[in-house]
Amino acid sequence: MVIIILLRISIIKISRMNLNNNMSYKKLILIILTLTIFSILYVIWFKKSDTATSGSAVEKQKFIDYKLYQVRLLSIFIPSDKESKEDRKHKKLLAEKYFSDIVNSKKFGKIFEINNKISQQNNNVKIFDLGWISQGKLPKNFDEKAFALKNVGEATMFETELGFHIVQLMNIRKSKDFNSVIHKKEETYKTTYQKRPYDNMIFIKGGSFWAGSTEAEIDMRLKLCNIYVGKHIGGCYRKWFEDEIYQYAEIQDLYIDKYEVSMGEYKKFISQTGHKQLPDWVYEYSPKDNYPVVGIDWYDANAYAKWAGKRLPTQFEWEYIARGKERRLFPWGNALPDGTRANYSDINDTNVWKDKSNNDGYKHTAPVGSYPKGQTPQGIFDMAGNVREWTSSVESGTDKAIVKGGSFSNAYDDLWCADYRINKKDTLEPNLGFRCVADIE
Repeated sequence: MVIIILLRISIIKISRMNLNNNMSYKKLILIILTLTIFSILYVIWFKKSDTATSGSAVEKQKFIDYKLYQVRLLSIFIPSDKESKEDRKHKKLLAEKYFSDIVNSKKFGKIFEINNKISQQNNNVKIFDLGWISQGKLPKNFDEKAFALKNVGEATMFETELGFHIVQLMNIRKSKDFNSVIHKKEETYKTTYQKRPYDNMIFIKGGSFWAGSTEAEIDMRLKLCNIYVGKHIGGCYRKWFEDEIYQYAEIQDLYIDKYEVSMGEYKKFISQTGHKQLPDWVYEYSPKDNYPVVGIDWYDANAYAKWAGKRLPTQFEWEYIARGKERRLFPWGNALPDGTRANYSDINDTNVWKDKSNNDGYKHTAPVGSYPKGQTPQGIFDMAGNVREWTSSVESGTDKAIVKGGSFSNAYDDLWCADYRINKKDTLEPNLGFRCVADIE
């Protein structure tokens, strides 16, 4: 509108001029140039102003700064058979009903009322607290939906290949230590020292699964703990296992080492790179080259993986490989541990929680691959027992990394695939080693 007014003024000025006069031509040109400059400046100013206003509006509508905040989420999960259209349709209608009840209810606790109904019906619908979650912690499609919620009490519904999900925003909290960096492979993994070998590696087809433990599984874990550990220490506590957060995860195709990295392989790495030597005490626990390497910290494990053209697995990759889509309790299945399936605290150990009914003949570590009955269906050895294994996953806001799998000094129940432990990155232990994965090129 302003530009049109300026143009009209210029036309009027021009019409009043005596165009036969040279001076009038000069004035005409000057007026046109002046009006053109003013018009351009006005347009630029207007656009900038408009952009600033829009940006301001966006800021006001913005949910939270994910670098400073975390959210707590409630979730209803309705599993469905993706091969059955009829089942999928039925489950979708059920999910839509629950979602409508939550949205139309003025009570924040509606989801808990639904939980009570579900528990009475005894069906396979799950309701659980996802705990405090940061952006980038969940799989991408789940993450995008959950973090689009703007206000406490707001809910969203979406579908994955596993079934139907309803997520409600329960709480928001500020966290000084929170670091909202999405888990990506570190830059060091992109530059390798040697060609990536797939010898003694197993291909794993990616997919979706639920990591962690359900409420019923935590109860089962607690019961196992009390069998051998609780009676010696005054009982086990449920809260010990509640960090095994039940959460959806997606895994890409990859290769994983069939065995834990051995002493011989690690010594070759030291020889070729000049990396620091292993502590002397290591040889008491892993005396020969075919035993798993121990006495290495998280930085050592990453350095080896880089040299080998591989990387450490994430906690979710490790758990997916150990338990599969079917969510086995132990790498071999749901049968309880014994001395033929894994190297854990048995009659040879000095810990009070040792299983006196088993004797595998090893006081400490065993040679890699010594327990064929304990391998996964894909043929991966020692994912439970022998040594715990470093992962690339770091506990948010700390200098600690997540380790998975039990060890020769751990109790019966620690062979549980969902077991969740964290160690300082510079930890050196006689029961802590690692294995590597490789991405599909």
